[in-house]
Amino acid sequence: MNPMPTKLLLLTALATGSGLTLYTFGPQTEHGAEPTASAAPATAPLPEDRAVDAGRRTLLDLAFDAASAMPVKGHGKDRSRRQHEVVKACLELDLPQTALRYADGIADWQRGEAYADYAYYCVEQGAAAAAVEPFLKRAKEIAETDSLAQAQEWRRDRVLVRIASTRALLGDTAAGRDLPTDATDSEAGKLELVFAERVQAEDLQAYVADMDGILEAGNLDQVCNTLEICARLHDRFYGDAERREMLAERVRTGYAKLPLGIRIDLLEKLTMNALGHQDPAGASALVDSIAELVESGMWSAEYRVPLLARVARLRALTGQPELARETAAKARRVFDADRDSIVGIFRCEALLPLGAAYQAMGEPQQALEVYGMAVEEGAANPNGRCRAMDLSAACRSMALEDAQPDEALLARLKEILGGLEAPW
Repeated sequence: MNPMPTKLLLLTALATGSGLTLYTFGPQTEHGAEPTASAAPATAPLPEDRAVDAGRRTLLDLAFDAASAMPVKGHGKDRSRRQHEVVKACLELDLPQTALRYADGIADWQRGEAYADYAYYCVEQGAAAAAVEPFLKRAKEIAETDSLAQAQEWRRDRVLVRIASTRALLGDTAAGRDLPTDATDSEAGKLELVFAERVQAEDLQAYVADMDGILEAGNLDQVCNTLEICARLHDRFYGDAERREMLAERVRTGYAKLPLGIRIDLLEKLTMNALGHQDPAGASALVDSIAELVESGMWSAEYRVPLLARVARLRALTGQPELARETAAKARRVFDADRDSIVGIFRCEALLPLGAAYQAMGEPQQALEVYGMAVEEGAANPNGRCRAMDLSAACRSMALEDAQPDEALLARLKEILGGLEAPW
């Protein structure tokens, strides 16, 4: 067994003080040595965009342009955050070169994170270390010089951890060597997600036992990172029923004080794991658990509507169309009944998951109707910043779900974009 070569889960925990042992590495890369790019040949190129229809690209352009309409002065953080969300949507849609083009337009530290995200995606797709190194260097320079990144350490750490994760994906077993010694728990623990991919079946029990120490004694950030690792390992070992259930049980019950919203997010990841392994019965059982949590919470309408919509979407994906329709209808009734109790700036984003749910259910007209409602709720805000953020979010959601607007809705989206102006 090889001791953990860098400060990986030691950064996230070990509240217990024991440190985790990493059981799966081959020969350790020496400190300061070049990483071993075992994932791809030295000449593997950067990936190109896949072919997508023009309508989807139009939605992405609208989403980015809406975010970019906000002035940098006074609203730079909101502007960059929404721009970065469009970059991530492009990577999810396998449009890396479009993502890179958008990344170049981000003004602050999130440009560094976007470059690191791009590099990570490219390595996942087989790109070699030499191909992504320029983007990692640019990301690192931004993290170390941007005034906002320096003002709050978690911003700096988020970029640096993403860089380290990319190097780990390339095979560098000492990828965490350059992380600051004061790196924040919430960010530093994410590096272990990459190394967890190398845990072997025979070592899993001991690895989980170490994680149990974090679940027992760690803080919330450490616990959340550990449960994310459990969800990742649940996917890796899905074919082994005993190990799969052991990991799912940690996610379900590993931390009694875990906020319901975070627990629902984790259970949704387990659901998608089950779907990815063609196990609709297992996925349906997990959706039942999510639905129970949603019903058990005392949610205000701005949270209840999107949570019900998420359940409806998952019902559709797991082959339960009637339950999906019932749950979506319930979400719509809640919104209609309690709309006035939802602050105006939150109405658009409360509706977007419902549009996504109808699209997943194979009901595009219903989806466009709800998306149209969301767009109008966003456009009703007197503040240009809120209109810009809602328009960007709506266009991004439609692009991700492939909900193609008709001519009237597309014209309305462009009209709202053209009318973005002060007061911001």
